[in-house]
This record gives sequence, structure tokens and C-alpha cells, in this order.
Amino acid sequence: MKYLTLLCLFLSLQGCGEKAPEKTDRTPIALSDDAIGHFCGMQVSVHDGPKGQVFLKGKDEPLWFVSVRDSLAYSRMPDEKFKISTIYVSDMGKAESWDRPGDAAWVRAEDAWYAVGSSRIGGMGMAEFVPFSDKAKAEDFVATYGGTLAKIDEIKTEALLGSDDILVTIDKDKTHVDQP
Repeated sequence: MKYLTLLCLFLSLQGCGEKAPEKTDRTPIALSDDAIGHFCGMQVSVHDGPKGQVFLKGKDEPLWFVSVRDSLAYSRMPDEKFKISTIYVSDMGKAESWDRPGDAAWVRAEDAWYAVGSSRIGGMGMAEFVPFSDKAKAEDFVATYGGTLAKIDEIKTEALLGSDDILVTIDKDKTHVDQP
């Protein structure tokens, strides 16, 4: 009986230090006037162009970004990339307009097609990586505003962190950075 009591005590203590499973699949949050840019400390909703929200593991509220470029750059920072559970970016194929992409038009960053090197400028006054969930709409955007289509893994970190004059180009199966 003594051994049975000890076994029950041991088994009951085994679960004490365990954490609940990490929630890694987040739902995007509608953009509100309360959203403040993580890098710039500015109100996100007053800036033109696509935005981003980054969910960190163990956090319910996202980090907000005034531009997609900033969102993707954050995801490439060595100390941050392992903390991220989900990234959403404005889906400009469903956007109300460039000035106001919409509060609920979001696509997972890894699922989006990005118009890279277009003539459109993002919320922080820099070249923007314009996301679309629909490839045909992304192609229409590129036909109108220029640029090249790329998936997130084809975008070089240097293009995200670099100066405004660095563009990403796709050369068949190879991605490289050009400086015009």
C-alpha cells in the first residue's frame, strides 16, 4: 500500500512542471486605431499601404508594423525569428484601397505572393513588398506598377534591411539582389 501511495504521488507530480501546448496558429486581428508600430511607435492605421502583424509565441496580441517590409525584416532578425509563431500581412488583392487596405484583409506571410520593386511606396516612405493571396491579382498589380513577383523565401534579407535602392529580382530559379 505504501508503494502504491508513493507511485500515485510520483505520477501526480510528473504533470506539475508541464506547460500547456503552445498556441502557434493565430487568427489575424482587425486593425484598429489603437495599433502602434513596433519599430516606429506611430499609429499604424494612419499610414498608407500594406501593414503587418507578427504574433510571438506565448502572446495573444501581435506586434504591429506600418509596412510589410518592416514586418518581414523583423522576422529575419536573428534574435526574433525563433519567437515568432505567425505573421500576417495585408492582402492587397482584397484591400479597400492603397490608402486604407482594410481592417480585416490579411494573408499569412508565407502564403502571399509579393510584388517586389514596384513604383508603390509603403507606409514609411520606402519601397514596399506588396502582398497578395491571389497570384492573378499580384500579376495585374505588377503589370500596372512594375516589379517582379516573389514568394517570401525568395526575398533576400539584404533587400528587406538594405537601402531603398536595393531590389530583389528573380532570375529563373535563382534569386539575387540588384542595385540599380
